[in-house]
Formats: sequence, structure tokens, C-alpha cells
Amino acid sequence: MNHKEHVTVDYIIFRQTFAEVHTWLDETDPEKKKSGISPYRHWIKRHNVEALKDKYGDQTIEFNAGCMHILCDWLSHFYVWVLPKNETEVIVKLKENNAF
Repeated sequence: MNHKEHVTVDYIIFRQTFAEVHTWLDETDPEKKKSGISPYRHWIKRHNVEALKDKYGDQTIEFNAGCMHILCDWLSHFYVWVLPKNETEVIVKLKENNAF
């Protein structure tokens, strides 16, 4: 999903938006475009529960918005409902979906 779609989902679910959460989650490796690295590489470090807890804590609405972002990304890219717990799970799931 793109940034605008994530913010729209925020508003539908939470009645407020969390653009900064989505920006942080979707920051990518600056070398990605030049080197042809998988576009999902940035998911390894940030698209998991541990990373969200470290950044926002686990009792915040930002954490919840981040979880929804991750779920929506997996669903829109691979048609699976996944919320990986850590970096290792992200790698495993990407490999299962031939994206890494």
C-alpha cells in the first residue's frame, strides 16, 4: 500500500491519522534503487512487532497503527494476513512468498 492508502485506513479505523508512523515504517535503504535490492528489504528491520515496540511502546495507538500498516502491507502485496514478531519471521515469510 502507498502512504496515502495507509493514512486513509488510519482514519477509517482510528478516526485520526499517523503519517509519521507510516513514514518511519516505509523508510527504505537509499541504495535500493541503485543496486536492485528487493523492495521488501526495509520490511526486515521495521515491519515486525519488536521494532514497533522499541519505537513506540506496545500500549500506544501508534503501535496499533503500525500493526495495521504491517498487516495491510502483507495483505496487499502477498494476500496473507501476517504480523511477524521479529526480523527472523519477516525473512522467513518473505522467502515463503518468493520475495527475498
